[in-house]
Amino acid sequence: MNKFISLVAIVLISVASGYTGAKLALGGAVSAVHQENAYERVLSSGVLRCGYYVFPPAMSIDAKTGEKTGFSVDLINKVADRLHIKVEWTEEVNFGTMMEALKNNRFDAICTPVWINAAQGRAAEYTRDLFFSSTVALVRADDNRFDESFDAANAEDITLATIDGEITSAIAADDFPKAKTVSLPNNSSLSQIFVNVADKKADMTFADRNSFEQYAQQNNNVLKIAAGGKPVRIFPFALAVAKGEFELQSLLDYTLTEMLYSGEVERIVKKNELFPDCYLQVDLPYRR
Repeated sequence: MNKFISLVAIVLISVASGYTGAKLALGGAVSAVHQENAYERVLSSGVLRCGYYVFPPAMSIDAKTGEKTGFSVDLINKVADRLHIKVEWTEEVNFGTMMEALKNNRFDAICTPVWINAAQGRAAEYTRDLFFSSTVALVRADDNRFDESFDAANAEDITLATIDGEITSAIAADDFPKAKTVSLPNNSSLSQIFVNVADKKADMTFADRNSFEQYAQQNNNVLKIAAGGKPVRIFPFALAVAKGEFELQSLLDYTLTEMLYSGEVERIVKKNELFPDCYLQVDLPYRR
């Protein structure tokens, strides 16, 4: 009997030892493969690596000095001041390529505010809304088919100018599925879709008010806004971090909330906007 008890004890000790060893080995393996996330990297390095697009008033770059200006620069500098970190403007991107660059960890965040939309949300987490922009339908100045409504653009004899992987493609597919498209590569300049409409390669395209006003000012108003100015979509602007980077997203959210409630975000946007009231401000709860 005593021999049997001793044998059982030996077996139990062996099993327990094996479990503990396996647990320690697994724990060691888990620790060994832990990869620093964006939040940890920003705090440990003290640097926020920023992807950015160049488009006034979000950002302009002086051709001689290389100085960056615009509401994105002012906004991110204030964020960095509050978090006691530095900003590194790491890589210039465009609207078609920025999410892929973010996904591939070429920077920590897209620091020039972007539109929140489902298609690009597959690759990004967005911060809270900072302000809003209305997207309008644009047609040639002498084209009166869409003066009352842009609904007639959802037809097989209509061609829409779009850019691959950019919001114009999503609007065309979702709202005007019957129309044809003439689509440009995702590294194309936004102004090229305006040119395609002006040159009669397409009947209509879509853009925010700020983009349209800049093009109209420089090109003798060859395009106009359809449907009496009624927006096709209203998009919130936000910063973006890579999918799953919730800790960095929340850190930015807390900081931006503080800046929104102090009125700092609105002051920065209004200081830099090129055309009055192109951007719609967040209606804060204490104003209601």
